[in-house]
Amino acid sequence: MGLAHTTAEQWDQTFAVNVRSHFLLSQATLPPLSQAGDSGSPAAMVFVSSVAGLKPGSRIPAYDASKAALAGLLPTGGLRGSPTPCAGKCGRPGLVDTPLGRLASAAGPAGPRLPSPRPDGHRVGVASVVVFLLSDEASYVTGQVLAVDGGLSSLI
Repeated sequence: MGLAHTTAEQWDQTFAVNVRSHFLLSQATLPPLSQAGDSGSPAAMVFVSSVAGLKPGSRIPAYDASKAALAGLLPTGGLRGSPTPCAGKCGRPGLVDTPLGRLASAAGPAGPRLPSPRPDGHRVGVASVVVFLLSDEASYVTGQVLAVDGGLSSLI
């Protein structure tokens, strides 16, 4: 697709889905999350980005840029948005078996675009990233953007 073939409408729609939605949900959920944090258990907010926000590779510049923008929104929305801080976290899953994930790894003129994130070809699911970041094991993780991509970001 490329930047030259991206319309302003496509750019705006992608940012509305991938960034504005996180912004609006943060605004709506920070007050209740802050109250939940007052009860003793830490409240957490997880943004879902993509490894494409770290190292562009989707072939859709608006997607890559919008996923990168979530890292900038995270500290403002998750950590400083209320009197009782909530743990803001952002997961960057690698390739997920979706139409966009298949496009990013499809063969082009020079061969496959992106390598498989694991030797066995399995792809990380978004749910596994979110479940980890909301788990007790990740309770100390806050204000971080974490790539959970089977090593994909180290290959591209």
